[in-house]
Amino acid sequence: MSGAEIVAELLLAPPDRPDRSCFEFFKDEPFRWTSGTIHPVYTDNRLLQSMPTARDIITDYMADEIVAAEITPEGLAAVFSSAIFHTDGLARMLGLPMVTARTEPKSHGTGKFIEGIIDPGLNYLVIEDLFSTGGSAIKAANAVRQEGGIVTHALSIVTYGWPETYHRFKEANLIPISLTNFSTILRVAIKLGQVDEKMKAIIED
Repeated sequence: MSGAEIVAELLLAPPDRPDRSCFEFFKDEPFRWTSGTIHPVYTDNRLLQSMPTARDIITDYMADEIVAAEITPEGLAAVFSSAIFHTDGLARMLGLPMVTARTEPKSHGTGKFIEGIIDPGLNYLVIEDLFSTGGSAIKAANAVRQEGGIVTHALSIVTYGWPETYHRFKEANLIPISLTNFSTILRVAIKLGQVDEKMKAIIED
């Protein structure tokens, strides 16, 4: 299997808890996302924080992807709050400092966007668990840039692969990298019996 397929299987049937997929596919009703839009799939990669085996393997793949992309980050910026535990594991593995980048300012205290210390001039890699519209990763990158950090890339575990998302990344001068994509997720889900061909057609539509 390819690396993308291995990551997809880790998400769909984690070795720690094969019964707890990070993807829920609609049965009777679709799902309402935070944005208010309606979709036939809900992704919850936060489940991985309770699954150390799958979590650590995915962290290894993230480190490998950084090498494959030939980038040398000097710090990591986790998108709040979905990517904090992924970024923490990766930062420890690579020996890099990390910050947490909020997409909205805190409603209390100093009202800041960044938790942690940005060193101006350092290159930060934004870490996200999922690229859907790309909005959260772009906001995080801009928050780091506003404090003097350099951001050229963003790394996620999964991308839905929507063309408009990559258009937004291009406009934001941000290069997206992902370990796997939704077409691979669907293919592996069919192999595992989590999705049948009829459901796949509805989801793709």
